[in-house]
Amino acid sequence: MAVGRSRRTLRLRILIHVVPILWLAFGLRLINLGGRTLWYDEAFAVLFAEKGLSAMREGTLTAAEGSAADVHPLLYYSLLHGWMRAAGQSVVAVRLLSVLLGLLTVGFVYRLAHDWFWRKDGARRRSDHRGCPFFTCSTHRRRACTPCSL
Repeated sequence: MAVGRSRRTLRLRILIHVVPILWLAFGLRLINLGGRTLWYDEAFAVLFAEKGLSAMREGTLTAAEGSAADVHPLLYYSLLHGWMRAAGQSVVAVRLLSVLLGLLTVGFVYRLAHDWFWRKDGARRRSDHRGCPFFTCSTHRRRACTPCSL
């Protein structure tokens, strides 16, 4: 019984730390999310993902002049295709997928830091990742960069 209670206490402590961190990470990623138009590679990802799953599979796996037509992961385009059907194709809606994947990365880094370094070091490492400019800015890009960080 005491083991179950201590596990619940540990989960509650983790939850108390994780929720504010995720909210802060979410807020940082929303800053200027729709402030710029889509870049070329982002627009290509949107255009490619709206083609449909069979066209994406053919475009990714079919060789064109000795190499694949596109070398980016088909899973990402499939996720983006489903996301655009649900959320729309506005700049903010399209970029929001990377924001959410970035939040998964923050949670994953928290869990990894917690497991490896327990509390003291883990708290410092997760806060480093939460506001890291690379991870925050990369979630604004509509390519497969964010899922690769997972």
